[in-house]
Amino acid sequence: MEKRLRYFCLMRAGWIQEMQLLFILFICLACMPLEDRAIPAADWQESLVGTLLGIILVALAAELPARWLTARLRRDPSRRPRIVRWYNRWRMIYLALSISVYAVTRLGFNWGHLVRTNWDLANTILLGDVLVLAPLLITLVLSWLSFYRVELALHDTSAAHPGAPFWTGREYLSFYSRHYLGLVFAVLILLVGIPETLQLLMPDAHTEPWFPLASLFIYMGGAVVLMPWLLTVVWSTRSLPAGPLRDRLEAAAKKLHFRFTDIRLWNTYGGLANAMVTGLLRHPRYIFLSDHLIDNLTPQQVEAVFGHEVGHVKHLHLQLYLAFFVLSTTLIGFLTADFQVAGWEGFTRPAFLSALLATGGVGFGYFWLVFGFLSRRCERQADIHGCKAVSPDGCCLTPDGIRTFITALERVAELNGIRKDRPSWLHSSIARRVAFLEKLLERPTDEPRFQRRLAVIKWLLFLGLLSVTLLCGQYYGWSRLWQ
Repeated sequence: MEKRLRYFCLMRAGWIQEMQLLFILFICLACMPLEDRAIPAADWQESLVGTLLGIILVALAAELPARWLTARLRRDPSRRPRIVRWYNRWRMIYLALSISVYAVTRLGFNWGHLVRTNWDLANTILLGDVLVLAPLLITLVLSWLSFYRVELALHDTSAAHPGAPFWTGREYLSFYSRHYLGLVFAVLILLVGIPETLQLLMPDAHTEPWFPLASLFIYMGGAVVLMPWLLTVVWSTRSLPAGPLRDRLEAAAKKLHFRFTDIRLWNTYGGLANAMVTGLLRHPRYIFLSDHLIDNLTPQQVEAVFGHEVGHVKHLHLQLYLAFFVLSTTLIGFLTADFQVAGWEGFTRPAFLSALLATGGVGFGYFWLVFGFLSRRCERQADIHGCKAVSPDGCCLTPDGIRTFITALERVAELNGIRKDRPSWLHSSIARRVAFLEKLLERPTDEPRFQRRLAVIKWLLFLGLLSVTLLCGQYYGWSRLWQ
């Protein structure tokens, strides 16, 4: 396959992962049925027109700045660094604007009630939920068409790689559709499609006391079994071909006592240098290695990145993250159950919006601070495992292993265009991660101390969330969650 060079600005590996997680949280909130009442006939057209105007407003917020930035860039390429900064800031502002406008159409113009109640789609499997999300998804696709022109102009005016090919429009849309829309539909299938199917097959079962617990086990089982496989499909992956690299990675997995289903070559059209592991169980469990990563790292550096992903499994990070989200969302469900009554009885419309925004703000703030704190420390633990993976025995921290992982980390940052000092929500900055590993070069004895401290943090967080959730269940009653 022809090697391609891409220019992304903010759309880098870490940024994409962070926005995907925030997007999934928002999708889960957006799919919640807040009210069951129908919109009066007099307000039906107002709801539809208001939603369409919201889509047009957000589309123009992407298209007009894109035209302006593209024209300025092609007219005066010397202003490229400043335009890059403007573009990055605009992307963040646009994301906040699109979510805000969608919230207004969903709540202020009652778009969800129009779809679910007036159009009688509440009892359909996924159709009603997809239409509820349609204004947000449509504006996303339209924005990608605008962003592509800016990205293409940035690539054409770059002096670093003159003449290097850029994505076609089809490749650009395919990449973002798979990594956003594909992920959205995978989440909808697991979190919404399964319960709606159960409701259709067993319409009276939800009144039984055993149903909520049984449903929870079904959702969890579906997520554990189906999500890894769904990602191999929606992210356009294939088995890593047989050869020296696969032989090396399989030997490393044997050395690390790591079992997996397959190593997948992740097709990003040469635009993303990244790796990921998915799967709580031995089957299915996949390691994803992107094409751009494999093409530009040495086999030893790829092995170090592979070891980093193995570290997430060995240190039970996936199970920890799942427990954190399940306990946190259950706890939030207890604390906000009074707001989830039909029609939000007793609330005026301004009070309704204010209470919902406050609840959503606190929830997002909690996940941003607490989960970000946990994730950054788990990433450092996985970094250490990546250093150990390239040692002869796979379990000792050696100077050569640390240096190899540092070079791999810096190379990945370079390929993705990530500034070394750029802060991140889920990962520390590259500079801080490298500084942490360099300290271990000087004082290897600091590593056991770090592992002990992180173990204490994990257990305190898990036991604290579990205790508070159990106390809430005892105090409020578990039926509060599914009333």
